[in-house]
Amino acid sequence: MIQELTKDGYISSKEIIRAMGEIHREHFVSEEEKIHAYENLPLSTGVGGLFVSQPSTAGFLLEQLKPKQGEKILVIGAGSGWIAGIISAIISKEKEGAQKGKVIAIEPDEENSHNATKNLERYSYISNGVVEVIHDEWNSEKITQAPYDAIIALRGIKKIPQFWYDAVRVGGRIIVPIGESIFVKEKTSGTEFKTREYFGFNFPQFS
Repeated sequence: MIQELTKDGYISSKEIIRAMGEIHREHFVSEEEKIHAYENLPLSTGVGGLFVSQPSTAGFLLEQLKPKQGEKILVIGAGSGWIAGIISAIISKEKEGAQKGKVIAIEPDEENSHNATKNLERYSYISNGVVEVIHDEWNSEKITQAPYDAIIALRGIKKIPQFWYDAVRVGGRIIVPIGESIFVKEKTSGTEFKTREYFGFNFPQFS
């Protein structure tokens, strides 16, 4: 799967390639779908009608996110935890004298939040404090661990809440699906963002 994604240009970062190899997709899909875990298809999580992202889409999102060791990243829509797990493998990489990063993953569906927690604990990310999965609304303003180096939404929304703009640090980025596009917003000052749009995606929507 990784070789195919690299060959087709979806992923190129050495850290993303490493992390996708360490976080096994089969741990995040339903039992019935495990046989297809390394095919480029969206697959059922087996919980709450959600699907694990197609690997090519996940790779594209991660390349736009550009997670780095030591960063604090807010993931909106934990789902089964697969993409949060890949991010965690990058931001928590051991480096002498470096701070360990953190992922805060919000999941509106309680059953899915429990499933994501269980899946991520396979890698000891919950007990080691690398990931915190929080059951809350996707647009909750109660998440108070800002500033973040990046915010990424894994389901579609209609409009970016203002507090996301405020919660990301200068130099940080917001990755979000709106309509049929993925928007990448890089914060260039306290109030200004540089925006790129990539068209041609279809994401499930937050209700």
